Amino acid sequence: MVRNLKLLESRLSIILPLLVNTWWLIVMRTSFSGVPDSLIESAKMDGASEFRIVWQIVIPVCRATVAVIALFYAVRFWNEWFNPSIFLTDRRKWPIQLVLRDILIKNDTRSMTQVGVIGQTSQEAYRLLVKYCTIVVATVPVLVAYPFVQKCFVSGMMVGSIKG
Repeated sequence: MVRNLKLLESRLSIILPLLVNTWWLIVMRTSFSGVPDSLIESAKMDGASEFRIVWQIVIPVCRATVAVIALFYAVRFWNEWFNPSIFLTDRRKWPIQLVLRDILIKNDTRSMTQVGVIGQTSQEAYRLLVKYCTIVVATVPVLVAYPFVQKCFVSGMMVGSIKG
């Protein structure tokens, strides 16, 4: 399908096939159906459009679920290496996870560590250093993003536990 849409060697070939996850869509639908009908009816009586109802009433009420699903999508796309390995042959377009996979599986860091003045034992040390640094660089964005979304996880758990 990607080939028929002429998306090979394009970043859209990575994004479009994974854009909708059925399970996450069901979770979002279930969360949206949990919004009280009285909120939606009162907004309609006040003259709110469907778009305004979704953005100003439904999304804020389901904020925890939306944040969790957004984090799931972000982590999924960040960790994606399989589709890029199929659809992208140009190494300049590879995402960092595919570069990391190439380094770890093939043990190939020659393009990053050139043998020159340094000896062979120093060369091996630099290769290990490049591997470990690449792993850290690939992990840091998720570690940085999680604390900002964590409050939504906590509030989402508390909403279901408080009766009243």
